[in-house]
Amino acid sequence: MGKRFDKRLDGILRAARVRLMERLRFAFFRGRAEEYLKEIHLAPALDPETMQGKLLPLEKAAADLLEARICLARRKGYLRSYLAEVHMLDLLMRHQHIQTMYWGRPALSLVSAANEAAAAATPADPERVHRLRAGFHLVK
Repeated sequence: MGKRFDKRLDGILRAARVRLMERLRFAFFRGRAEEYLKEIHLAPALDPETMQGKLLPLEKAAADLLEARICLARRKGYLRSYLAEVHMLDLLMRHQHIQTMYWGRPALSLVSAANEAAAAATPADPERVHRLRAGFHLVK
């Protein structure tokens, strides 16, 4: 389980880093970068000069700090609560969902079963089929 979770943790770290940079960029251009960093408890650990400086060094410093704190939370056993604190809990949930969703069965089997059921339940009406197909256009 250790190697599998390490892979998941790498994915979570990358996704958290990208999300933090997007949110920080959004807040920076609205003049609220410091407020956002205080909200997720990263502002006290960052250098005040970096906070008042340009966007790229601030993004890098904040993302490095977030990554270090996520790794620490994983080692100490409170990863779920830390991700909830920084409003990124869905990263952990999404990775669990993706990992267990498609094990052992192809994803298209559900769609084919639904299509077969729909085809069996709908009587063949040529006028209805013609009306439905009228909305589709061939694109080459």
